[in-house]
Amino acid sequence: MKIKYCEIKNPNMLVLIKLAHIQLEYAGPVETSVNTLAEILARGYLRFISDNKPSYFLLTAMDAKKIIGFILAGFNSQEELFSIENLYISKDYTKNKIGDHLLNRAEEHLKKHTDKIHIHSSQTAIAFYEKHNYKKLYGRNMIKDLGGK
Repeated sequence: MKIKYCEIKNPNMLVLIKLAHIQLEYAGPVETSVNTLAEILARGYLRFISDNKPSYFLLTAMDAKKIIGFILAGFNSQEELFSIENLYISKDYTKNKIGDHLLNRAEEHLKKHTDKIHIHSSQTAIAFYEKHNYKKLYGRNMIKDLGGK
């Protein structure tokens, strides 16, 4: 398996819907159709991207021509801080260090803009972020000091 990483500068809705389907692999049973939920999530990604230009960073991991993971990060204008908004890897590809690579690349990008990165982690991902030197602030909120801008 050869994983290729691609930064996407101006994603269209089709790409964003594919990303949303990866995120939905982690959702429990839903009453709404998966395609409807994917479109709702994709619109949220698009809103984050349009509200946070030029600092946002969207990187995908691909196996052949299939998107198997992504990270979306940037300046969160609502909270006025830099954050990792989404990091998801398709369940078929976990344990391959793909998340590590995506996170490292996003941190390198954000380091150009800030010295601290925030994240509101899922409960299951806290150990992953702690392994990458993120510290708990409270609840599932975490921070990493990148060491100067």
